[in-house]
Amino acid sequence: MPSPDTHVPEASRRYFNQWAKRYDRSWTQIWFRENHRLIVQAMDPPADARILDLGCGTGQLAARLAQRVPQGSVLGLDPAEEMIRVARRQHRDRTNLGFEVGSSEAIPADAATFDVVSSTISFHHWARPMESVRDIARVLRPNGRVLILDLCRDSLFMGALDQLQRWLQPSHAGIASTTEMRRYYSRAGFRQLQITKPRWLLMLAQGTVGDGHA
Repeated sequence: MPSPDTHVPEASRRYFNQWAKRYDRSWTQIWFRENHRLIVQAMDPPADARILDLGCGTGQLAARLAQRVPQGSVLGLDPAEEMIRVARRQHRDRTNLGFEVGSSEAIPADAATFDVVSSTISFHHWARPMESVRDIARVLRPNGRVLILDLCRDSLFMGALDQLQRWLQPSHAGIASTTEMRRYYSRAGFRQLQITKPRWLLMLAQGTVGDGHA
């Protein structure tokens, strides 16, 4: 099991810690809830699945997934300590749901721990996406699945937005294109790659890890 992540930029961690208390009252929750619906529908997990939700924020998607896996479990992971504090307080009564501080680059779990790893609107905050996707492959069981829903840089508009966000937002690491996302997945050893665009500006990248992944 890797040691806790030390690569998350302090400016990014501070940004999300400051946002945590008002996060669930933000207008963005309207958008997030629809994105959560898309992930849950695409995942359709079995009742005993063990799920990891990366960049879980205050745990809204993780809690929704926990309802779908009554014989399984869900772990929400986020690098912002205040987000995790809010998540634990809001969902403390759910027995198959837990939260930990950590990042996608150094997931605090042993190899072959989870059946599914999910992430929604978090990937563009990942400073080292290749290392993150490789660590996702490490913690997935054979034939485990990854589903990442995030912004997509395939259009000129999104390319310009990406550059603007790099300048405006300290937590913004970069929006990936479908070509880049496919390369990340392939190099990490994922197969059965599927990238769709379920909504304007977004892509959903899915893959399955094999027995001999990188």
